[in-house]
Amino acid sequence: MKILVVDDSPPFQVAIEAMLKEAGYTDLVIMESAKMAINYLNQEIHRKGGSLVDLILMDIQLPDMNGIEAVTIIKSHEDLKEIPIVMVSVLDEGENIEKAFSVGAIDYIGKPVNKLELKARVRSILKLKEEMDKRVAREEELKKTVRDLEDAMKKIKHLSGLLPICSHCKKVRDDKGYWQQVEIYLKNHINASFSHSVCPDCLKKLYPEIADSILNE
Repeated sequence: MKILVVDDSPPFQVAIEAMLKEAGYTDLVIMESAKMAINYLNQEIHRKGGSLVDLILMDIQLPDMNGIEAVTIIKSHEDLKEIPIVMVSVLDEGENIEKAFSVGAIDYIGKPVNKLELKARVRSILKLKEEMDKRVAREEELKKTVRDLEDAMKKIKHLSGLLPICSHCKKVRDDKGYWQQVEIYLKNHINASFSHSVCPDCLKKLYPEIADSILNE
């Protein structure tokens, strides 16, 4: 799973990258500013049709845009709003941490970062993200099933009721007024194909000389 780290301190970048890799998280993206991070996320959406970032670790104090503003922008984007964001902050920024929670952050980690705390927080959040992704996939599958059922019901409803059929040639008149062979009409309205044969009555009528031998086989 991919983790995006947003922090402008090179020593912190090196330290947290080492901690995460030691914990087994090797798919990392490091950005030094919020604007760079947002641009990266937008590029991922357009390039792959959806963000593949599973967790963002965001510093509150950043040079071009603070972490709270960045969280607000990310959470306002339909394709990004489900990404969990953890704020990374010194412990005396209580008011800013509260603001970050109010705009969508789900947790925070204090600086300097404790390796065991970081590992535990990241593991639990990514586990939750994995379960959320599975739930979304199930919901999408259910929506598709419902759409398929609705389409099938529309087709069934379209075939219900009184169908005008010619008493002589047995053609059916469709809803646009055109007359069609029954098999063509049905093929256009249901998911079925047709093969042709001859029923026993027609066989006797059309081919009396061979009907008995065929029917007795």
